[in-house]
Amino acid sequence: MKDVVVYLCDCVSVSTWLYGQTDGTSVVLEADGASVELTLGADVVTGQVELAGGDAQAFTAVAAEGDAGLFRAEEQTVDGLHIGGWIVLAHSLEQRGALTLGGAIVECPTLDPATGEADASIGTLSTVRCFRNPITGERICRVLD
Repeated sequence: MKDVVVYLCDCVSVSTWLYGQTDGTSVVLEADGASVELTLGADVVTGQVELAGGDAQAFTAVAAEGDAGLFRAEEQTVDGLHIGGWIVLAHSLEQRGALTLGGAIVECPTLDPATGEADASIGTLSTVRCFRNPITGERICRVLD
């Protein structure tokens, strides 16, 4: 079985993590009114994403290189668990990311992909490229370059 992690973010109203597993080359993930259909290739992932009430949008993703990738941070404060997520694209290091509390976006701090840190109102967040799949409890890791 392959673990699959998808993060969707527009830093306006969407910051959603989707998790699942597949033993083949396709999988459908659903969470928070979002649905993602993936076809997993050796070097590329294709599919479509549909947000609640929206039209499906096709996409193609290639493996991350260098400082690009998917990043996550978790910070417990007296207010609750803050979860940060960032998608950093390789071609321009353009990024989308958000910090949430209770599922609501509270801010959109910029991530420094070289250090894996983002300065937020709650302090400096340190990110990881390793996640725990809530379905299986298994760790899903990307080897750091």
